[in-house]
Amino acid sequence: MHLFDNIRRKVNYRFVARMLGFLCLLEIPFLILSLSVGLFYDKSIVWSFLSAIVAMAAVGGTLLVAGREAKHYKSGRKEAMLTVSLAWVTLSLLGMLPYIISGYIPNPADAFFETMSGFTTTGATILDNIEALPKGLLLWRSITQWQGGIGIVVFALALLPVFGGSGSLVYNCEASGVLHEKFMPRAGIMAKKVTNIYLILTFACVLLFWIGPMDLFDAVCHALTCVCSGGFSTRTDSLSYYNSAYTDVVAMLFMFLAATNFSLIYFAFTGKPKKLIQDTEFRWFLSIVVIVGFASSVWIYMKGIIDAPLEALRHGFFQVISLISTTGYYTVDYDGWLSFFALLALCIMFVAGCTGSTSGGLKVGRFLILVKNLLNEIRKRTHPNAVLPVRADNIVIPTRFVGQVGTFFFAYSMLILLCILFLTVEGIKLDSAVSVAVACISNSGPALESFGPTESYAALGSVSKIVMSLMMMIGRLEIFTVLAVFHGGFWKD
Repeated sequence: MHLFDNIRRKVNYRFVARMLGFLCLLEIPFLILSLSVGLFYDKSIVWSFLSAIVAMAAVGGTLLVAGREAKHYKSGRKEAMLTVSLAWVTLSLLGMLPYIISGYIPNPADAFFETMSGFTTTGATILDNIEALPKGLLLWRSITQWQGGIGIVVFALALLPVFGGSGSLVYNCEASGVLHEKFMPRAGIMAKKVTNIYLILTFACVLLFWIGPMDLFDAVCHALTCVCSGGFSTRTDSLSYYNSAYTDVVAMLFMFLAATNFSLIYFAFTGKPKKLIQDTEFRWFLSIVVIVGFASSVWIYMKGIIDAPLEALRHGFFQVISLISTTGYYTVDYDGWLSFFALLALCIMFVAGCTGSTSGGLKVGRFLILVKNLLNEIRKRTHPNAVLPVRADNIVIPTRFVGQVGTFFFAYSMLILLCILFLTVEGIKLDSAVSVAVACISNSGPALESFGPTESYAALGSVSKIVMSLMMMIGRLEIFTVLAVFHGGFWKD
């Protein structure tokens, strides 16, 4: 059956309008919160937030009115895909208004890039001096990432199963996935529980950051961007500004949790930690972190980049956890750690964290299915008649899911190659283009070379910024959610 054969039905635009209107109105309390901080610290940005609130209310109200009769029409996976795709664009276009109106990011392409980077939890920035932004804008910047993080978890655990039935919308190995398919019938309930876990982690992270050298404002902003694996900081130098081993350990803990399947974290919180340890994907993820983290630490110590063994372990593991969780914080400029670490960085950014987490990338769940399928194909060369199914968590992965994972891997890789080609045509050096493409599509944020952790994306042209912003969205929404909208069969009855 063709991938899109089962979505050939007229789109219920009223439903899409109603959902978009609701999402726009949902932004208003967060804009008011940022406005309140602006009133306390810097009244010069009040008008920019008031204008954004009015615009958000006008657009949201108009869309709600347009969709007032949505319940009289059938809705399904078409509406889910179109709503999700348009939501990220709509919220980014409206969410960039405080930056533009305040004059701190006057270029629309820059403002769109910064806002999309926030909502997709990418963490790439065009700002060279982050401290120059008023605290109200810094808080809004952090809030966009926190919303993007909780949005993608709820999207994965609730909206997709509800609208997509058995998982045709995206592959079942995403979020609840083939490794956690028993959650699917209770996806809505699980989404609420996972949201509660997300809130608990946020408050815990604020408290632990505040105990260290951060003031309350910095602790709140960093907690908002840490638990969602976002990476925006209130400091140009990221966490290296604080030069605190305590802060680094706290950040490592919450970045690791952000890259772990939130359903498993829920079970661990409710007295069932064995489910975490028994999970195949989590064991693979933990193994990758330990092996790559230790290898990186040994490398930078042996090469004399960091002389103290404990400091090498601290910075080595921090950068690895930051990269594999697609957070993007940094404690040192790892771009100077020579080509060995650069290659490791690209690999773990490409694979990233677990399904059902806030991290981007291919996901460890897909990676382990690809590896196991590869090993099976090698065995079949000597035992051609053998039946060798792919197994994980003591269950057989259906052949169609294995094929879907292969298709996703191909699409993911091709999208990166197309981005590399586009960036090189735009005049970006090949090594920088490779890292930028991987960083944007995997939602990792900082890249390497000219776009490394201590640099920004300001050097990109306006067209490149818009294209990379869209790549962030496509990567965050698992590619096919967006591509389906551009398929001819999507719009047929």
